[in-house]
Amino acid sequence: MPHKAAFVHTDWQASTHQREQRMSGDLTEHQIELLSRVLQHGGTLASPFGHPGEDSLLEEVLEDIDTLEARRLIRVDRTRGSDEPERITLTPEGYDALGMA
Repeated sequence: MPHKAAFVHTDWQASTHQREQRMSGDLTEHQIELLSRVLQHGGTLASPFGHPGEDSLLEEVLEDIDTLEARRLIRVDRTRGSDEPERITLTPEGYDALGMA
C-alpha cells in the first residue's frame, strides 16, 4: 500500500508543477518582476510601484497591476476616492505563480 500513496503524492506534485508552469508561462517579464518585487517586500508593496526615476513605466505598471489583480495573483488596496492602487499584496495564487507553494 505505501507504493500507491507515493504514486498519488508524485502525481499531485507533477500536476501542481504543471499548473505553476502554465501560470508563470502566461505572465510577461514585467509582471513576474512586479510579483517578485512584492515578494521581496514581504508579500506586500506600497505605492509607488515603478522604478524610481522611470515615470514612463508608470502606465505600464498600472496595467500590469490590473492584469495581475484580474488573475487573482495580487490583492489591490486602492486610495480612498480614487482608482489608484495604494498597496498590493500577493495572494496564494501569486505565490504559486512564483513557485513558492
